[in-house]
Amino acid sequence: MLVRKNEKDRVLLMPNGKNRNSKEGMPSKMDAHLMTVEDVADYLRVKPSTVYEWAKQGKLPASKVGRLWRFERKEIEAWVRNSGPQMPADRRSASHEQL
Repeated sequence: MLVRKNEKDRVLLMPNGKNRNSKEGMPSKMDAHLMTVEDVADYLRVKPSTVYEWAKQGKLPASKVGRLWRFERKEIEAWVRNSGPQMPADRRSASHEQL
């Protein structure tokens, strides 16, 4: 049973009625290193639609679980350090000229 307070704050109630986010119903360590599209979008400061596009194009390390995209936090962090989102050449040169 999923009870939504609003789009950002979600409370997941387990079948026994306990809050999944409480200490008694803590997510497993596996959940902690997996990110959703929204998590990645917030982390990269881009729109969720951009994350979907990058994942579909293979530009972003991702896996599909059924219909849902999931991202491993360590892979996203490594991607940002090593390649990250590439800015078009014309925008890149313009940003360096402003410095």
